[in-house]
Amino acid sequence: MLTREALQSALPLATVLDARGVFLTPVENTPLQALVHATRSDIVPVVPTDGGRWSLDIENILYMANCKDRVTGNCDHDLALDNVVAVAADAVRGHIQFARNVAAAAVTDLADKTCDALRALTPSSLLGVEVKVFAYPSPLQGGQLEASVQRFADDVPNEPRLSARLPARTYAELLEIIGTGSGALDKDTQAWLAGKGESFLTSLWEEVFTQKQASLTDAAKSFFTFTEDRECGIDNALAIFLLARKLVEAPIDGVEMPLPAFENLMAEFRGQAGLRLKRAYAEMDEINKLGILVRSTTQRVTVVNESVYRAWIDAGGDNEVLFGNMLDATPQTLVANIDAKAPALKAAWTRHATLTATVENNRRFSRTKAILESTFRAQMAELAADDEVVRGNADLTLSRFRDELDAIYEKDLEDLHGLCLRLVCRSRFPHTSAEEILTGIARIECENPKIDVREAAAVAVIEYISKWVATQFKVTVR
Repeated sequence: MLTREALQSALPLATVLDARGVFLTPVENTPLQALVHATRSDIVPVVPTDGGRWSLDIENILYMANCKDRVTGNCDHDLALDNVVAVAADAVRGHIQFARNVAAAAVTDLADKTCDALRALTPSSLLGVEVKVFAYPSPLQGGQLEASVQRFADDVPNEPRLSARLPARTYAELLEIIGTGSGALDKDTQAWLAGKGESFLTSLWEEVFTQKQASLTDAAKSFFTFTEDRECGIDNALAIFLLARKLVEAPIDGVEMPLPAFENLMAEFRGQAGLRLKRAYAEMDEINKLGILVRSTTQRVTVVNESVYRAWIDAGGDNEVLFGNMLDATPQTLVANIDAKAPALKAAWTRHATLTATVENNRRFSRTKAILESTFRAQMAELAADDEVVRGNADLTLSRFRDELDAIYEKDLEDLHGLCLRLVCRSRFPHTSAEEILTGIARIECENPKIDVREAAAVAVIEYISKWVATQFKVTVR
């Protein structure tokens, strides 16, 4: 039934088109022509207005379009509309199901396998280039602990035996042992340990103070293994120092050796750990006095001293200068020397980064194209093994795929899934609406991030049907 609301909603557009001299007529032998003919609108008079324009007799149109046959009781408009809906619904349903169940699966398979292959490629030589900041443990930086370290760090270097055999303790119990009674120092200690994680302290306790289940590998470890470790020796020494200092004065229950022997061993732990911390204080002093910015450097990573690095950055320092320093035949370590060469170092890095990026982009583009083709070929071979139709069209399909692949640009790789959608649909499903439907769904989801996929599909279907209807009328300009 043609409703009054539907007819009135079309009038504003019809008025605009008429004002511009645009005339729409249905294409012959199309569902739209049948539907227009069923309204009998071609025999409804057009009423002229005083301004020389026209006005439709809405009541007449509604009557002619909705009148029923006296014999059958049917309305031609309703029959035509039902036929259009049935044909369109079946066709659209088939196109949507094919696009989502067949084409989309093939696209996702190609995109996923291509991504996996790309991840396996050698990473870029620019990736991983970074500045790592080395910071001494915060309890050493506050100044509250230095006097205590200097007091207990007069021992002659000597390696204590790891023979304490103390009972296990929880992290909370170890925090209680390690406490100093100084509010500021304990706050720094807790913040430092929180950054290291609970396993740092509990593992150190088990390996240095407990040693009850030492494996053959663990048995080879010594006290200096922990305090002289390149990565965490200072952290280990600080934890050992704080624990041993408390245990000398307040032994815990469960000690399995004579008390004097235990106190002597803890005093050795405290003294030798203190010697390592004394060296750390000397290192910190030298770093700040000399302005030692770079602690170590490789082709990918520069490790910097935090206190000098922060001051250098605040004064206008740039990480790209440090990256350029990595490339130098004799990398500098002092702020003064690095600043003296800063313009040259930054320029060297810029040249290197630009050249490397260009070469790697070209190489990655070529490799990605090769991976796409080989992955698609493997996909087709797998399908052809079980499908005679696919097997018979394999050469033509591969030829279409290569033609589409030859036409892509580097920017197309920014949306790999969208690229795979285009390649698959135009090579395997060129005579279907799969690309139009899937592209429409993807676009709608992109434009409306919060939309549900079903809602996106519904909007895409409406657009698809609208385009199908639009192909059924001709536009004439008077």
